[in-house]
Amino acid sequence: MVYADLLILNGKVLTVDKDFSIKEAIAVKDGLIIDVGNTDDVKRLAGPQTKVIDLEGKTILPGAHDAHMHATLTGILMNPSFFNLYYPNIKSLKELKAKLADRVKNTPPGTWICGLGWNTALMEEFAGNLLAPITRYDLDEVSPDHPVFLIHFSCNQLVANSKAIELAGITKDTPGKGVIKDPQTGEPTGMFEGFPAQVLIGKCAPLPSVEEIKQYIKLCQEELNRNGYTSHTDAGLGVGADHLMAGLWGSVAVDAYQQMSRDKELTCRVSIGLFLFIDSIHSYENMLKGFEKTDLSKYNADPSWVGLWLKIRADGMPLNYTIWMDKDQKCGHHGSSTFPGGTDEEQYKDFLKTIKYLHKNGWQIGVHGMGELTVTKSIDAFVAAMEEFPNNDPRHYIIHGELITPEQAKVCAKYNIGLSIQPTNDSVLFSIYDELYTWEGGPISENMAPFKMLIDRGVNVAGGSDAPVSMPNWRQSVQAAVTRKSILNGEIYGIENAISVEDGIRMFTINGAIQEHAEKSRGSIEIGKVADFQVLGQDILTVDKEKIGQIPVLMTIVDGKIVYSA
Repeated sequence: MVYADLLILNGKVLTVDKDFSIKEAIAVKDGLIIDVGNTDDVKRLAGPQTKVIDLEGKTILPGAHDAHMHATLTGILMNPSFFNLYYPNIKSLKELKAKLADRVKNTPPGTWICGLGWNTALMEEFAGNLLAPITRYDLDEVSPDHPVFLIHFSCNQLVANSKAIELAGITKDTPGKGVIKDPQTGEPTGMFEGFPAQVLIGKCAPLPSVEEIKQYIKLCQEELNRNGYTSHTDAGLGVGADHLMAGLWGSVAVDAYQQMSRDKELTCRVSIGLFLFIDSIHSYENMLKGFEKTDLSKYNADPSWVGLWLKIRADGMPLNYTIWMDKDQKCGHHGSSTFPGGTDEEQYKDFLKTIKYLHKNGWQIGVHGMGELTVTKSIDAFVAAMEEFPNNDPRHYIIHGELITPEQAKVCAKYNIGLSIQPTNDSVLFSIYDELYTWEGGPISENMAPFKMLIDRGVNVAGGSDAPVSMPNWRQSVQAAVTRKSILNGEIYGIENAISVEDGIRMFTINGAIQEHAEKSRGSIEIGKVADFQVLGQDILTVDKEKIGQIPVLMTIVDGKIVYSA
């Protein structure tokens, strides 16, 4: 008789199978589920060496999957020595300057200083102004001799001081629309918007070692395990980001994952979104150069632990009007894509060429798209590529996609184009979109992030955090999707698109597995799948919906082994 290595008994087992059936017990052998059922039947598989966990009625469900995050950046924030500028660490510009001055005092002269997470909208001096900038001169007051760059919480912009700008050789003559300049003097203000502009600073800053990156991944995965996660994406790593985000998104990060997989140091499975556009400048030609500089043959980790896809960042962020919209907005323009061209049509031509090349060569593609035109063009390009080059279920998807329409959802369902969404972030963005953008037919928030509409039309909707933009807590994200309540003002937005708790759980389990082509091996508790589970301190199906985010995770199991226990 075959005995189980692990028995989990007397629980409320949310299997998240096609019927969302509820069982009592699970048996595990060699990291795989060998039985699911009632306790009396399953416990017959107990042998002399079998470990037994009695849940005493507690809820267990599949391990959570974060369908869109940035693990290396999240991990560095777990390092207590890093300059963490997220609220509430920084509540005012005055406090930021004081903490920067203290860091300067304790840093050897000439050493680069990097920080992450500032947000002027949450600083006392700016009274909620979403567009308020920080300038080089704010930093120069306390750091005249140390090169400094501080990355915005959105990761879409940074501010650098005069020393950093000097070392980077940036002047009033430096081209690039993301190099923000004083309209009167033409001098750089210190603000750098978009990835290509940020790279100008990043090329001069020191880069992390593979061992440092491995430590950040370890710290991030420990935090994920504490929150019930057993798998995640890491979106946008590779040669195109070698000098982006202080090097934390570079090809060294991919190498770190490969080494950690080989040495069995990972406690979460990971799907890596390769980012290959040289210097973070999107174009078909730069993508080809990225492939030339990337040795794909060395990416040979166990596919059950490390997967690969291709990341495209087709537009920017709403806070600085860099998303690609259909019509001109309050800023006087409608934004643009990240691809080259003086018109929308020229940009789409290069974007389409890129999509077709990747699709034809068998890559799954995830496109960052926040503007309505970006969503439109992404769907158009995916469909054009799939019709010209029929492929076996590529499952391309749009990341964010808040402004997708019902008509577009029907097309997505037909062509199996998914959405990778972040409900916690959307609970912040509702009022921000309304303040900054206009849409025909009423406030833009009334129709954005339409999760229920997407699900009803058959679109696979996978949930993520976009950490470190918001930290990974999948229960909080389910709460946000179920209640549609804004974190900023407490108002309810688009209640008709509120989803059930069961669908919220699916977003962060089986739907994430479907996004990763992994639904046959994980995402639900069924015989033959990997033994990746989480145990909750409260029943998520019966707890007050306003308190779902507060449910504690008591235990996380990966591959049949306990990786976290409260």
